[in-house]
Amino acid sequence: MVVSNDVNTALFIVWVNNADFVNDMAYIYPSQNTTTWSNAINLSLTNHFKAVTNLYAKGVRTLIMPNAVDITQIPQYNAIASAEKSFIRQRVIDFNTGF
Repeated sequence: MVVSNDVNTALFIVWVNNADFVNDMAYIYPSQNTTTWSNAINLSLTNHFKAVTNLYAKGVRTLIMPNAVDITQIPQYNAIASAEKSFIRQRVIDFNTGF
């Protein structure tokens, strides 16, 4: 990681949304309990908010944070049943809406 001495002119990219969903797939899936997924998503959103506010407090003004992609489209999850993919896809949409 290269750190600029002038954070006001530096571009920062925080790209962890997909990692959050891969982690959720490892620890929550195959559960389709909406409350469990919502709690995990809300925790992730809270952590993202903290990251933004902490960076802002340090002077960061140019920040890119991409939305999460539909991880059900990657080969790792090819074996997931269609209904389960729809459920996970909706969680990604929910996350991005909150994000």
